[in-house]
Amino acid sequence: MPDHDFAAELSPTQDRAAGAVLGSLIGDALGVGPHWYYDLDELKQAYGIVDGYVAVQPGRYHEGVTLGDVSQTGQFQQLLLESLVARGRYQEEDYIRRLEPLLDSLDGEPEGGRFTEQPVRDIWYALKVEGKHWHDEDFSSLADTSEAAQRAALIGARYHGDLMQAGLHGAACARLTHRDPAIVTASSAFGIVIGALVAGTPLDGALGDRMRGLIQQGLLPFTHAVLVEERGQGFSPVRPSRELPFPDVFLGMGWWIQAAQSPYIRVDPPEAVAQIYGMACSLTMLMPAAFFLAARYPDSFETPVMVAINSGGNNMARAAMTGALCGAHLGLSAIPKRLITGLKDHQRWVNDAIQVARDGG
Repeated sequence: MPDHDFAAELSPTQDRAAGAVLGSLIGDALGVGPHWYYDLDELKQAYGIVDGYVAVQPGRYHEGVTLGDVSQTGQFQQLLLESLVARGRYQEEDYIRRLEPLLDSLDGEPEGGRFTEQPVRDIWYALKVEGKHWHDEDFSSLADTSEAAQRAALIGARYHGDLMQAGLHGAACARLTHRDPAIVTASSAFGIVIGALVAGTPLDGALGDRMRGLIQQGLLPFTHAVLVEERGQGFSPVRPSRELPFPDVFLGMGWWIQAAQSPYIRVDPPEAVAQIYGMACSLTMLMPAAFFLAARYPDSFETPVMVAINSGGNNMARAAMTGALCGAHLGLSAIPKRLITGLKDHQRWVNDAIQVARDGG
């Protein structure tokens, strides 16, 4: 039973949509203190086993960010959330307008605000030094990081009733900061799956095949290759393009879930999942671990998110993505009250998450 009533008036679908939004913000905020410890012994020496919000150690990344507050990546998410609430939908120009004051406050260096990661430094340089505009060619970053996927999770929660729009808007939002086609594709796919989970799709190993089925029906902005066993069945996929990429990332999601739920695969201790998939900032390392953890502990929000935190490396992004998956699967009602109320200005973000959930249907 939930230990709070934040989701008391929500339908099950709305509960999951709000859970995806708030779960991502909570995962980010939990990771601010213990972020980027690549030596797990050092992490344990600094904090023991992390089981909640912890302060930033002097001299570490994010120094000065208060307990329970989000990183700069979380700020980008919160500004997107504010825009979704204000407009009732994703409106890119409104989101850009909200981003610009934050970018004006930075100086293009890592320590210019809350720690500024590479994609934001790159777009800052394009805007402020090169005089480029948001939609200019080669404007955004070639970084392979997860910030766009974290934003796509919020878009997916809003558009859980229309996964085509979740994918289109998620890809457009991703391109504001990232231009590597593989990262844009993976980010939009993550948002689509968040929306699908909110809509009631099970978190199981058949996820990839289900997504591929929707693609064959023309319901997602992806194309596909015709498999040998499908020849002669009338499938005629559109040629791949930037707007219609291949769907292999969805298949990967299904396989990561299968690995997590296989009786033959054991990760002991569970924190080793980050070393298996990779501890660094690449989305290609973070997303598999997030799916693995959410699927390994399918009945809990807290356990997989805390394992993500205690796994070290870029635990902040890993926990944010895990939190989005778990929230989308289990709902706001499954998030412990102490993790909700420990988030800075929690009632504001709970209200916004609920409004996005209601706007989505």
